[in-house]
Amino acid sequence: MSKIRPYLFWVVCGIVLLIELGFLLFVSPSSKNGSPSEVKQHLDEQNKILDKLHVQAMAGSPGMRAFNPLNAADISDLETKWLATKNWKGVLSDLLTQYQAQEDDILAYLGQRSQVLHKNISSLSDPFGWYDAYQQATAELLKQLYEQKCIVVPNPTAQPGAMGMPPAGMMPSGMANQLAGQAAAGAPAPGAAPGGTAVADSGSSEPKFGTDQGLRGVLGFLTTTSYPEADQHDLLTTKFRVMEMIGNVLLNTKATNDTSPILKSRPPTEAHAKLQSTSWKDTSDDVLALQITLQGPLSAVLAVEAVLEENKGGEDEPLRVVLGATLTRKDFIAGERLGKNAEPVILTLDLAVLDFTSMAKQHISVVPVDTHAASGTPRPAPRPPPSGGSDDDSSTKGN
Repeated sequence: MSKIRPYLFWVVCGIVLLIELGFLLFVSPSSKNGSPSEVKQHLDEQNKILDKLHVQAMAGSPGMRAFNPLNAADISDLETKWLATKNWKGVLSDLLTQYQAQEDDILAYLGQRSQVLHKNISSLSDPFGWYDAYQQATAELLKQLYEQKCIVVPNPTAQPGAMGMPPAGMMPSGMANQLAGQAAAGAPAPGAAPGGTAVADSGSSEPKFGTDQGLRGVLGFLTTTSYPEADQHDLLTTKFRVMEMIGNVLLNTKATNDTSPILKSRPPTEAHAKLQSTSWKDTSDDVLALQITLQGPLSAVLAVEAVLEENKGGEDEPLRVVLGATLTRKDFIAGERLGKNAEPVILTLDLAVLDFTSMAKQHISVVPVDTHAASGTPRPAPRPPPSGGSDDDSSTKGN
């Protein structure tokens, strides 16, 4: 024993070393966060959060930048760079849902107001039957404007016949045979009134509203001997509905001119404005641009302009915009103003009638289905802003 005592310290150290080597070989190190691989995974996640915070810090403040809620790139940029915590994403998502619902409602309303522009004149698709219905509808509107003195009747000019046809005695044999063939097939002859009744000159001073080219040209209506094909019906229908809207404004709008300060003996009179001419500028899918010229007392033409600008016709009328107006005085010859209670003026209006039909259809076809509207449940109200938190907290809580 006395011989071992000098080496006892080294013997104990050797035994302790062997024990430590055993722990290193057979026992894996651990921590309160798990195994080394788990610790590494947790640190990697924290590093990703740090990288994201670094990107947000480098982005700086958005300042006065506006984010388009309908632009996916803008919203992704907002969520990636400027949301302080993920808890705000739910609030943003609810607001975007409400904004989308508002846009759907607006486009549905605009599309509904544009439906009247495409209201069918006739259910017939053959050229003869459709043109008969078109001729009858346009003639009825012209008759109303004529009876209420809301249209300037152009001076009669020497015309070869109804709708440009030569008199029967001077008609070439080939054309006569063609018209005879159409009559035998049951098609109305050009210049015939709706229903196949021939338009004859009875000696009356009232114009032939279905065939008078000059009068129909004031409203830009088609008057032709060749019936329009089916692909032209939509545009002709839209133009008619626009002129029908303008005609209704003329018929329903009267104004009383003020007493003349020079000739006070002439009493104020109530009068309509008269449509003098119509010129189409653009007939694209979304905008129908035209120019109309009105004639009448200053109060009457300005009243029509005011009604067109107000857009108070409700859902039965399309939206329109007055792009410009030019007011000029009429040139009179000596004695022309004698006995008139008001001096007529000429007002030229540039109008744009807006058609949202195609836009509304395109929007409905690409917008995802609103699950709240489909199920009948109300849309969620916006969540209140979160009281605090960070990306670290949200990742551990699963929010």
